[in-house]
This record gives sequence, structure tokens and C-alpha cells, in this order.
Amino acid sequence: MQIKLLSYYNYLSTVSMTEGYYVQKAHGELTVIDTKMSKLDQLRVELAEFFCEDAKTFRLDDCVKTFHEFFEKFQKATQVSIIDTSQFCMKSGDELQFY
Repeated sequence: MQIKLLSYYNYLSTVSMTEGYYVQKAHGELTVIDTKMSKLDQLRVELAEFFCEDAKTFRLDDCVKTFHEFFEKFQKATQVSIIDTSQFCMKSGDELQFY
């Protein structure tokens, strides 16, 4: 019985040391994340001021979504313009060949 208790005690102290390591590691990681989140919030406020928006209601995800949609539409419009221009040139070229 005494050997089982000693083994159990050793097991508990090993688990405790392992948990302590992970708790310390997690605490360090959370500190890093907290620092980065603070910096991100500071940049969010600066961006809101740049766009003359209310910093209290300005959301980065909405801003990124708006820019994403804008650039998608811009890219599509550019592609359509290139296609239209090439088709126009081909038509003009065909008409000129008949003269």
C-alpha cells in the first residue's frame, strides 16, 4: 500500500509540474496576445480617424470587407474593359481588312 501511495504521489507531482509549465507557457502567450490586441485596437482607432469615422463604432472587419468588395469589383470591371477593348479592336480590324 505504501508503494502505491508513493507512486501516486510521484504521479501527482509530475502532473503538477507539467500543469505548472503549461500554465506558465499559456500565461506568457496570453500576455503576447493581449499586447498585440492592444496594438491592433490602437491601429483601428487611427484608421477610424483617417477615414473620419466614429472610433467607437468603427470595425476593422467591415473596413476590410468593404475594400475587398471594392477591389473585386474593380478587377472585374478592368477585365470587362479589356475584353470590350479587344473585341472593338478585332471588329475594327475586320472592317479595315474588307477595304
